[in-house]
Amino acid sequence: MSSNALFQKSQYSIRRLSASSPATFQKSAEPKKWHLYLAIGIVGLSIGSWYRTFSYERPVKHSAFVAFELLAKEPVSSTASIFTIKPKDSLVFADEYAKAWKIGVWNVLFKQPQIQIVRAYTPLPAVEATDSLVAEKDELETLRFLIRRDARGGEMSTYLHRLPIGSTIELRGPNIEYPIPDTAKNVVFVAGGTGIAPAMQIAHAMFDGLSDRQKNEKTLHILWGNRTREDCKGGVSDNEIVPSRATEAGISSGVWKLFGPRAETQSETKVDELEQNAIVKQLQTLKTAHNGRIKVFYFVDEEKSYITSNTLRDALVSSGWMPAVHNSETSLDQTHVVISGPPGFITYIAGPKVWHNGDEKQGPLGGRLAQVLGKGNHDDVKVWKV
Repeated sequence: MSSNALFQKSQYSIRRLSASSPATFQKSAEPKKWHLYLAIGIVGLSIGSWYRTFSYERPVKHSAFVAFELLAKEPVSSTASIFTIKPKDSLVFADEYAKAWKIGVWNVLFKQPQIQIVRAYTPLPAVEATDSLVAEKDELETLRFLIRRDARGGEMSTYLHRLPIGSTIELRGPNIEYPIPDTAKNVVFVAGGTGIAPAMQIAHAMFDGLSDRQKNEKTLHILWGNRTREDCKGGVSDNEIVPSRATEAGISSGVWKLFGPRAETQSETKVDELEQNAIVKQLQTLKTAHNGRIKVFYFVDEEKSYITSNTLRDALVSSGWMPAVHNSETSLDQTHVVISGPPGFITYIAGPKVWHNGDEKQGPLGGRLAQVLGKGNHDDVKVWKV
């Protein structure tokens, strides 16, 4: 396969939004006039309804890659670091990034120039500052990414972790993955590993800039699973949901092998609240900044705590979801469940995403989440696989 063909094939992240967009419209080959008028009316109503829910100013898509400089690499664990980069042109696309931060989940594409491959990475929000203008300025001037070194020798992660400070990194974006609508009052975000980055974006988009009264109308429950304690060092779960240690049907101590290779030895790690890694610190800061409306729950494989059907159900109920209750005036489009992580993790929680005609799509609801929602309850909760 030529390098150009490989490069084009790897650009699936750009197509992911259009392939999974909330509504698509088709027209027949030769409709009669009255069919055409009726179709126009229906489409108009559908667009109007969709617009009221998902109205936002979409950033401009840029086809060209832009040069950024690597400023810092801050270790979070033995396998992951936070990369901080800034555009070499300080004014490049500042408006587009400002819009993206307000929408929901978005990514940018990194290019590995030596073998012409690309991979999508999700930016972390700026650390909350006492002065909100300082945080906003940081978001527009730099981008931060949680990047894990792939134990299986992934080309992109290996390339990035070998780069020295001051290196040039080429990026393209932003690419919107999931716009969180204003009607989403309660969100349960299930994150695996570095999938915590989109969860932090959702927290930022939901609460940043709101008054205390507006914040009190929303809740965000984050369920974060990791293989080892060092990935979430210092993280202490809120007390509404207790991580399950009991073996549930189909769950064993090997469930988190979905994340990839793991050490053979396990140890019970005591949580040191005074020694938190950078991601846990930022999650704690988010919780404090937003009146406790954000709850975080930690699940660690080596400590034998797992995300089960019971913990998913508890999180949904705690966020306001009522099983077998259907009230379109109060519940429809109020509760959202978003899942992000490795493919195996997403499959375990909500069923696999699927490929169709070269595009990645959401796929049917499955996994533990389908067991929780049961038959007839799916309309009460909006599910999205990032």
